[in-house]
Amino acid sequence: MAASVVAAAAALENSIKDLLQSHSPADEAVIRPRQQLRLIYKEMLLTDFDFAQSHGCESMLWKNGFYRHIEEFRKRLPRTKGKSSVDLESDDATLVRHFRRFLDESSGFYLELLACLQQQLQCDLRCVLVSVQASSLQSAFARPPGSSSEAVLSSCFRCLVFLGDLARYSTLHCSAGSADFSVARNYYMQALHLIPTNGTAHNQLAVLCTYTEDLLGAAYHYCRSMLVAKPFETVDENLKRLFGRVSRQIEKQKKQTDVGGDVRLVALFLQRHGALYHATEDSADLDQQWLELNAELCEALATDTTRLVTAHSLFAMACIGLFSCHCAITQQKAVRCAVTALVNFLCALLEHCPEGAAALPFLASTKLLLDWLREHSTLWWERLALLPTDHRFWSLLVNFLNKLAANPAFNASVSSLPAFEQDSELPEDEAVRGFLPLDSVRHRQGLTHTTPVNLENVVRAMSLLRFGTWASAFLDGSEGPPIYYNPTAASSESRLFSLQPHHPDNRHSSSWAGVARAGSAGMLTGADALSPLSASPQRLSLAGSEDAQPLNPSAALGARIGAGGAAGYASAAAAA
Repeated sequence: MAASVVAAAAALENSIKDLLQSHSPADEAVIRPRQQLRLIYKEMLLTDFDFAQSHGCESMLWKNGFYRHIEEFRKRLPRTKGKSSVDLESDDATLVRHFRRFLDESSGFYLELLACLQQQLQCDLRCVLVSVQASSLQSAFARPPGSSSEAVLSSCFRCLVFLGDLARYSTLHCSAGSADFSVARNYYMQALHLIPTNGTAHNQLAVLCTYTEDLLGAAYHYCRSMLVAKPFETVDENLKRLFGRVSRQIEKQKKQTDVGGDVRLVALFLQRHGALYHATEDSADLDQQWLELNAELCEALATDTTRLVTAHSLFAMACIGLFSCHCAITQQKAVRCAVTALVNFLCALLEHCPEGAAALPFLASTKLLLDWLREHSTLWWERLALLPTDHRFWSLLVNFLNKLAANPAFNASVSSLPAFEQDSELPEDEAVRGFLPLDSVRHRQGLTHTTPVNLENVVRAMSLLRFGTWASAFLDGSEGPPIYYNPTAASSESRLFSLQPHHPDNRHSSSWAGVARAGSAGMLTGADALSPLSASPQRLSLAGSEDAQPLNPSAALGARIGAGGAAGYASAAAAA
């Protein structure tokens, strides 16, 4: 019975293919067999899901019931792009209306299919089907028992991607005025939330970024699309094409005088990572290029005159840096250059992290990079010896961590931390689900709780400070650890962390009291501590929101980390 249904579908596909050679996809002669084909495949998916999957019915449904017709419409629509309905000739306007109706009907089909899959297969996706403006799923997929549960999850994922594609085509070809891809983006984000280990949604999000000339966003999503368990098939070609586009843009910018500083800096940043991606070995030229770029980046972060100083942009740059390191390490090509570039970027974040609420965009990216450094300590500490005890990274880290520890705004929330401490997931942790460079970090941390919004900055600061306790306990060389940790520090005149005695920035005493009194160039005095911040923090957005959010770290960290934090990290490191 099923075989005969497949044969009937194949006959309809051939008929549609022949009809489209002489008919418009809006003609009734094409519409009738197209609807029949859709119903056949839909019925098969809902009545014998495993059989339909084994015979590729889902992909054939999209290809012959939708995509082939979309391409036929697009062939006939080149003259309509960017024009309003009043500017179109009569035939063109009619074709646009037919295409819009086709896309609306197609979206309705996949929304209904998505709902039917959940109902027929007794699963609860809880995807928001009424409001397509939802930016994420409301809960995780509740997988039904049986061998097909993973396939069902994948099928729902593809439905969401197809819905995003349909919304994208509608915006591209049927919308007048400025293009708004928010509906397509929201569908792709829902798919990404559902299966973060599949690179398709990230690839489609990258495509959206190219429409708006957001090259940083495009590079970020292509990098994420590649470094997952199931990369998008052509993402390597897509990323190389983007790097080529960046190179052409830089050549064009050389002839222009009105190029914004942030646009130029992003282009240079991506060009350098493109060079790393194609590099076969370490080179002095690459190192010099990164040093020059880092100097410009530091200047931009210090003056805060660039749109790069946002949680979204810095997070994207951090993930692209992790991408380059992961590729270099796995391919054993230009490893030192890639890791050095990442460390220099991290130093820029540590050095120019501002005070007050403006610090928040820096903290999430800094946390992810420190998480990665801890996980790969054997590489940079022992094998490459990139961060010796006299490296400026350590003085920048000490200053950065002591600023967090000196903030009195932490006191109000520290009592709520026991249940949401080392196993709490922050927005940046959720955003990198499925990202291979940080996959082992997530497994080690064993994140099981979603951090309450009012505790996010507390947990984030605790995580950052624990890197310091780990470095002081486990990175021990011939001259001792690079930094020292004082678990009894509690007053505003003492510091949780100090520099190693031989560090050039530690010009006075290596004792805690001496460092506090001296206020040397490598440390902060009491007056340099962060000012108290808002008591009503908001959730950090890494999905494009550019608004700075309040920060809420604590000053009462010495006893807390000393009592359990360092020991907990010691056991975790020993287990790792």
